[in-house]
Amino acid sequence: MSGNIIEPIIVNLGLGMKGFLEVSMVEFTVGIRKGNGLIFYGEIYDVPKPRFNPKPPLSLPQTIPLTVKFTDDISHLGEISGGKGSSLGKLTQMSKEEESFIVPKGIIVTTAAYKEFLTPEILDAVKHLESIAHGKEAGDLKEACGRPHGRDWKRP
Repeated sequence: MSGNIIEPIIVNLGLGMKGFLEVSMVEFTVGIRKGNGLIFYGEIYDVPKPRFNPKPPLSLPQTIPLTVKFTDDISHLGEISGGKGSSLGKLTQMSKEEESFIVPKGIIVTTAAYKEFLTPEILDAVKHLESIAHGKEAGDLKEACGRPHGRDWKRP
């Protein structure tokens, strides 16, 4: 058997690991047969501790509150907090673990609050304002926002 090792490619490891990986291509001959192959060689000097500690899945509470804090575990559930709210809850948790960025304190108005307070009258008023804003209906938007148009704005 005879052969050549072609100049290796050396890759320094990243993602918190310290070490290297060397990859070399080999051309060889065994008898009348020719072949190619790869040699992998490397060393890892330091392996970081895993940073992700998965939590058990959360279940929906019996009663969904009208608001939740960014720091509440249930804020991570999109069914309760919606898409943006659940992202803020998850980012808040990550900011405490990473300590490389800050999420200001805050609360999320939940989907339960939306369902409780969005009456057909309020929905009609919002649609009316959208129609004016998008030019589908004539009117002054600022003026329309300032008056209830005879609608019942009381809490249900």
